[in-house]
Formats: sequence, structure tokens, C-alpha cells
Amino acid sequence: MVQDDAGKELLAIVAGMGKHTGRAMVSYLGLFRPAKQDLSNSRAVKLAQEVLALTQNHQALAMAMDQTVQSIMNKRLNNQDVKPLANHNYLKQVLSSALEQCTAPTQEQRSNSIEVKTQGVELTNEQNKKAFEEQMKRYSNNFKPHFKGEES
Repeated sequence: MVQDDAGKELLAIVAGMGKHTGRAMVSYLGLFRPAKQDLSNSRAVKLAQEVLALTQNHQALAMAMDQTVQSIMNKRLNNQDVKPLANHNYLKQVLSSALEQCTAPTQEQRSNSIEVKTQGVELTNEQNKKAFEEQMKRYSNNFKPHFKGEES
């Protein structure tokens, strides 16, 4: 399938990623392709390794590469500017916002992080039962029912 070592290494890198991240990587690497020739496998391996070194968060990385590819392709279509990328600076900018989106807690995560604390001293079941009986005794001593027609 692939004859040179760099091609095999590139294939191993892409195959080791998830489906979405691998596709995003291949599309992103295509932005570095010179207009009149193919991107060499050794250059693609170097670029892929540099990209993977940016973050361990592959979800954010894939999202950032997708956004970068989409944005650059739109610019190229509108301006006919087909210069290949020279570095990862644009991806780094997009990645920083993607990381913020991926690491920001969702409402569900925020609500699950609430810790319920009890106030006061925790009582054993026996102590709790005794306290309840004492409270009921005080309550019954203070409570005098009033019925219609009775005087207090």
C-alpha cells in the first residue's frame, strides 16, 4: 500500500486517531500542499507530529482542525488565494477557543457538582428518635385544641 517509511509512519499516525480526528488531520495537512506538487510524506509526518504535540485533547483538536480547514477553504474560494500554509499559527488560535469550549462545564456538569452538606451535629438513629419524642411531648403540651362553642 505504501512503499516509503514516511508514508507508513503517516498512515500509522492517522490510523491511530479516531475516525473524526483522522479525517480532520488529513484535511488539515492538505492546506500545506504546494500548488504545483504533492505534499511529501516526510513533511506530512512532521506536520502531523507538530499538530499532535499542541494538545492531548483530540476532541478539541479535531474541532479546531475542521474549523481551520473550513475557514481557509472559504478564504481561498473567495479570494483565489491558494498559498499553502507555512505554520500552525492559525490552528493555534482556533485551538485555544476550541479548548475553552471543550473544557467549559455544561449546565448538567455544574448541577452534578453541587455538594450537599448538613448543618449541626449528626445524631444516631437512637438519639434522633429520642429528640423527636421530646419535641412531640413539648408540642402536645403547648397545643390545646379549640372547638367551636368551647371557651379557652
